[in-house]
Amino acid sequence: MPTATRPLSVLISGASSGIGLCTALHLAADGHYVFAGYRSDKSRIDLESFSKARGLSTLFPVHMDVLSEASVLKAQDEIRGRLSELVQSRPLDALINNAGIARGGPIEATSLDIWREQFETNVFAVIRLTKIWLKDLRAAQGRIVMISSVSGRVASPLLGPYAASKFALEAISDSLRREVMSLGVQVAVIEPGPVATPIWEKGQSESERQKLQLPEELRPVYQRMIDRMDQLIQEVSKTAVPPEHVARLIEHALISPKPRLRYPVGRGTKLQLWLARHLGEGVMDQILSQRIKL
Repeated sequence: MPTATRPLSVLISGASSGIGLCTALHLAADGHYVFAGYRSDKSRIDLESFSKARGLSTLFPVHMDVLSEASVLKAQDEIRGRLSELVQSRPLDALINNAGIARGGPIEATSLDIWREQFETNVFAVIRLTKIWLKDLRAAQGRIVMISSVSGRVASPLLGPYAASKFALEAISDSLRREVMSLGVQVAVIEPGPVATPIWEKGQSESERQKLQLPEELRPVYQRMIDRMDQLIQEVSKTAVPPEHVARLIEHALISPKPRLRYPVGRGTKLQLWLARHLGEGVMDQILSQRIKL
């Protein structure tokens, strides 16, 4: 079982920015062997620059498009080869499923292509990567960490595709945990609320996309809601916690003898989950629907 007494070997998907990047740098700074998945050449250059600036010798950028099985398998060969040099062919200790996107919009106005894009990245890519590495993780008695969201427990209006993908990830994590716990593999779920990452800038771009693609006949119905959601995103971003908070919890999930099943993180996240659990769905409907009314 992985412990804090030796460096772990860890693969992180979507490690070129935000929580993934912060976690990769944090774990490498603590001496773990970190394979940081990226897609673009610019991301590789950025990872190498960050690593050099911090004097990190155990961070290894790995090209990996989680939407492509061929790319994931090629990355696996590269990682296994590197591990044979670093740790005498010891299998991978941990997988952090972090890569994801956030799509939203009124369900009535959101195309099936957007839903498919959301699920391909946040659900099917996670399943693909996990399946490909499970044999190694069983051999290592390793860990799997899923980066979910508070939206995987509480579905807000106008975030249907994203929330649905995270609800799915929560269920997948529960099933997986119960399947592999007797095999020595442990599964933990990180549930961030507002975190200070580029996702807020992407959220603004996503909002603009929603406005541009909103059918003319639905503008009187949903335009004001989308505008209000823009305001809420700007307000919430001001209270976002640093991604280092998430990175520390991820490391706890990797090295603790008894990792938690779920790690809520972010200002107000635990309260929101408590309210959803204890107030009842009718009350939560009123609270959440009122947020997007002007």
